[in-house]
Amino acid sequence: MQGYLITPRAARRLVAHANRIVWPIDETLDQYWKHGLRLCTALPAAIGIADTFESTIGDRAPRRRPKWRKVQRELINASQALQRRLFNLKHYGFLRGSA
Repeated sequence: MQGYLITPRAARRLVAHANRIVWPIDETLDQYWKHGLRLCTALPAAIGIADTFESTIGDRAPRRRPKWRKVQRELINASQALQRRLFNLKHYGFLRGSA
């Protein structure tokens, strides 16, 4: 589980970047090479969840997707990995987050 603290300025930048939501918000935030926000992680986590919480996500039956969808997903993943690596090389001089 994760939570986010975000400044009003960063929120405006994120909204400007994500004018059309196509990814879950946690994935959008993780795509720092697209929106340019610097993200930090706090450990231990500042928030938690009670053990009594039951998720409904796991109850969904997996859908069979056509092969072209799987290929599309792999191409998107490869494209994002390349964008992330190029951003890191340009801004940090190394391949941060390349694992």
